[in-house]
Formats: sequence, C-alpha cells, structure tokens
Amino acid sequence: MMSIDSLYNTSDLNVTHEGSVLSPVIGFWILLIFSIPSMICSLSVLWLLLNNPKDRRSLNHRVIIIQLIAGLIFLLINVPLYLNYLRLGYVWPQIPAICQLGWFVGDGYIDTMTILMAWASFERHILIFHDRWILTAKRRFVAHYLPVTLIIIYCPFYYLIVEGFPPCENTYDYTENWCSSSCLFENKVLVMYDIIFNDILATILVAVFSISLIIRVLYRRHIGVRQRVRWRRHRRIIIIFFSISAIYLLFNLPMMILKLVKLCDPSKNIIENLQPYFDFLNYFIFILYPFICLGTMSKKFCNQRRRRLVGPRVFVMPNRQVIQRQY
Repeated sequence: MMSIDSLYNTSDLNVTHEGSVLSPVIGFWILLIFSIPSMICSLSVLWLLLNNPKDRRSLNHRVIIIQLIAGLIFLLINVPLYLNYLRLGYVWPQIPAICQLGWFVGDGYIDTMTILMAWASFERHILIFHDRWILTAKRRFVAHYLPVTLIIIYCPFYYLIVEGFPPCENTYDYTENWCSSSCLFENKVLVMYDIIFNDILATILVAVFSISLIIRVLYRRHIGVRQRVRWRRHRRIIIIFFSISAIYLLFNLPMMILKLVKLCDPSKNIIENLQPYFDFLNYFIFILYPFICLGTMSKKFCNQRRRRLVGPRVFVMPNRQVIQRQY
C-alpha cells in the first residue's frame, strides 16, 4: 500500500495551487473523505427511487432523479481528476482530451444542475397550485417533459460546441487547474451570455421561485379544506425542494453576486480574490445533494419497508349470530 508521503512531493506540502483555496493535502483529503460516502449515498437513493414504480413515474421526483444521476457522473469524473491535480500539482495525463473533459463536466454539469433547479423551482408552483395543467398526457408533455428535455439537450450541446469544437485554437496550461479555459471565453460577448443567462439568471430564478413558493404555501395553507389537504399531500416534496434549493443558494448565490458586481464594475478584483473559495465550495453542491435527498426521504423509505415487511392484514368480522348466542 502506498504511503501518504509518497502521494505528494515534499516541496509541495505547504504550497497552495492556483485555483485551490486550501493546501493540496487538506483539499485532497477533504474531497476524498466526503465524496466517497456521497457516491454511495447517491447510488442508494437512486436505487430506492427507481426500484419503486410509483416514485419512478412521479413528476415530483423526475428532476431529482436526473440531478442525482448528473451529480453522480460529476463525482465519478470531475472529482478524481481534481484530486489527481491536487496530488501531483499538475494535470495528468497531459493531453487535450482530459482538459476538454474537465471543462465539459465542470462547467456543463454545474450549469445544467442550476438551470434544472430553476425550472424545478417554477414547476413546484404548477404541481402544487395548478395541477390541472398536468391532468392529460398532452398537458404533461408541454408542462413537464418538454422543458426538462430542452434543458438536458441545451446545456451539454452548448458546452460541447463551445469547449469541444471552438473555431479558435485552445492553449492548454497543464500546470493550472483544468488547463485554464477554452479560448472562446476570451470573447466578451460569449462570456457575458454565459455569465448572465447560464449562471446569474438561473440562480436568481431559483431564489425568486423558492421564496415565492414559501409565501404561497404559508398564505394558502390555512385557507379552506382543499388547501389543507393539498398541503398534507405535498408536504414531503416541499420539504425536499426547500432543502435542495438551500444548497444551491448557499454555495452558488454568493458567487453569482460577485460575478454581477464584476459585470457592473470590471475594475474590481474581488472575484479573482474570492473565486478560489467558491470554486472549491461548488463541489459540495454535488456532495451534499444525495444526503439531503436521503435525509428528507428517509421516513418515506422506512414506511415503504415497514409495509413490505408487515404486509396486508385481513380482519375477519365475527358472525353476528355467534355473538348473539354468547349473550
């Protein structure tokens, strides 16, 4: 078994890589310790959701399942590559395909998750307060399947074209995290579009729709019997959604605010100073996501397991004539 000292060069032990908030050793072990249980938790939650036909077909769980799968792919690809960079101090193997894979999975998956979260924030209003919009197959296609499909197609396709097949020539610096970035991001128009629409706007929509959903739920919770029944029916999925939204807003919103400040005043260097912190924290969106899902769904999974173990009970009513004879 390889010793800990052999993983790192002794000259790099007290050096912080560019783009890393912590020293390589601390960052390496923090991500390794948290990412492995997160992968196991992701597989467990996915198995529990996909193994139950009702949960698998539920519109409430569709985006959650997609995000769990995307997050698991991110943890399996992006985190090992970054751990290898922290361990060695440079990108390895030093081939353009590794850099492009890191760009695609890193930027593409984070933005896909955020845009999906923005749509899920809006969709909760439909599922809870406008369920008549999804009563028929045609309405479900327009209000659910079509938007989710367009988002899944748009984000990977956009980053595949922008970062995989740019019209300019990429320069790969293997001493930097993810080999710097695609040459297309030197284009100011493209950078503005990417930051405003794919990052800032999506994060703001998550906050707006989440806050407005809280207000609507609190306002209508005690108005009429129908609203109270609806609250009880959707209480668990609302709690799941609020918990997941909190992750995105906690780790993503501060960075979006800094980017917005930078767009308004390019002379400020605040992003360059704080970006390494938020880049490192972004990994915990994917790491904590399955634990939030498991924690909010644990009661549901335990109830399902209890029902399977106990099974249905048959109660036989005693014959009325027998009861009368006893008295």
